[in-house]
Amino acid sequence: MDRALGLLITFVVICFALLAGLSGSSTSSTQASSGTKASSGSSATGGSHRHPTPASTTTTVPPAQVTVLVANGSGVTGAAAAVRNQLQELAWNVTGAVNASAVVPASEVLYQAGQQSQAKNIATDLKLPASTVAPLTSAAPVSGASSDDVVVIVGPELANSANNAG
Repeated sequence: MDRALGLLITFVVICFALLAGLSGSSTSSTQASSGTKASSGSSATGGSHRHPTPASTTTTVPPAQVTVLVANGSGVTGAAAAVRNQLQELAWNVTGAVNASAVVPASEVLYQAGQQSQAKNIATDLKLPASTVAPLTSAAPVSGASSDDVVVIVGPELANSANNAG
């Protein structure tokens, strides 16, 4: 009877130790064996077990694979061609330089679904603020833009800087 009681106590102690190890800091052995970094968001009570957070994966698309249409919405002659040349020098796949159907107050970089990252890169290349990047809608003052990944509408500030650069 004493032996059975001793085995039972040993079993309970081992189970308790295993449970405490699982809800506590078992991530260090997991980190060492898998090479992943665990999320730092565990609760103060140790009651929630969090899995390692995978690193975010962003696919970098080469500029040559992104189709870009440049539309002159500035009213400045040659502005779309100047911006087209600037983007082509940076290896963007510019499909054309056209006139917008209306003059715009400021430049815009519009993108199709899934192309926001590329649009932000183009805005950066053109030294435009992130606020100029927006989804492409049917309200854009450019006809035939739906087949391009990104549409750059050249406003007065971009027209002036592009013409001064070239």
